[in-house]
Amino acid sequence: MWPLVIVYAALLLYTFLDDILSLFKSKDPHYQKEQERQQLEQKNEQSEIIQQLHALIGQECQLESRQFSLLSKPNKLTAKILNVEEDWIEFSYTKKSKTSTILFQTKEIQSVSKIIDS
Repeated sequence: MWPLVIVYAALLLYTFLDDILSLFKSKDPHYQKEQERQQLEQKNEQSEIIQQLHALIGQECQLESRQFSLLSKPNKLTAKILNVEEDWIEFSYTKKSKTSTILFQTKEIQSVSKIIDS
């Protein structure tokens, strides 16, 4: 019985200390600068992807996102981009002669590749 109580107390103490350490980290100027830098990098990457998507409207390309698995799709899709807005992308996806039109958030797209016809 006592070992169980000790383990439970240790887990509570660990989570409490972890919260305190996170609080101190968030007040550290170097940590804040690092977080700002990471957010800026993410924004830049996202704006590059949006520019690529705008350039590929009406063309077939390969889109990659981890969120496609929630739609029961593979992580990489070959699709035709129909429309791109700041936060949303509309594309059509064909599988076995069935075409589906999907609206998806642009922030969830990890990469875009143009398919070159040979």
